[in-house]
Amino acid sequence: MIKNLFMALVMLSISNCKSQNNEQQISTQKKDTMDYFDNSKYDKLSIDSKNNYKILPNGDYVTIDISNNQTILKILKRNTPFKDYFEYYNDKIKVKSFLFYAFQYGIRKEYDDNGKLIKEINFEKDYKFSIENVCELIKKEYGIDLMKNTSNTDTIRYDCNRIKKEIFKGDIRYCYFVSIAYNTEGGASKLIAIDGTTGKILYDIPYEPGFGLDKLPKSKTPIVNPEGIILK
Repeated sequence: MIKNLFMALVMLSISNCKSQNNEQQISTQKKDTMDYFDNSKYDKLSIDSKNNYKILPNGDYVTIDISNNQTILKILKRNTPFKDYFEYYNDKIKVKSFLFYAFQYGIRKEYDDNGKLIKEINFEKDYKFSIENVCELIKKEYGIDLMKNTSNTDTIRYDCNRIKKEIFKGDIRYCYFVSIAYNTEGGASKLIAIDGTTGKILYDIPYEPGFGLDKLPKSKTPIVNPEGIILK
């Protein structure tokens, strides 16, 4: 009887292993499956008439641009500047990327015609000071929430970008740039540069002269703007 029980446990273990292996194979197959663009997923979605966006069940917006053999699909996270970005050629996935405002973040993935991953670009490797860090800093110093979109009706509008740039003569850095503008015709704007490694505010200067400069948010911590700033 003990022998029979032992054999039963062995057989059960083997069965479980086979089941796990099958699950792993199924999982692997799913990961390797070609990602196709399927317009039928979006055909029946309701439309935001104000922005002409299609609306997903979770409230996110969808934009679809089709030109010749190329399809660009963007999923705009509602009430935030985050976007998921997809490029398809002949309905086959070619690029998956992520956007915060207009710049790419995270891992960009590129695929060949067979759906095989051929290239990855890590946009975070040169920015130890993260997007979340920048948003916390700007909210603390200026009372502005970069995680929320502004609209045409807002008095103050803002934007965020990050690039590798010569900040001062001979001083090239990976930086974030936050622009804050008084949203009216002839309104002034200011530009804030933040070091992408240390998170230090490098400068906070008027960028476009005009009405309302004195009404733009000021930092809680006094900032001394250095000489030799390069704005081009």
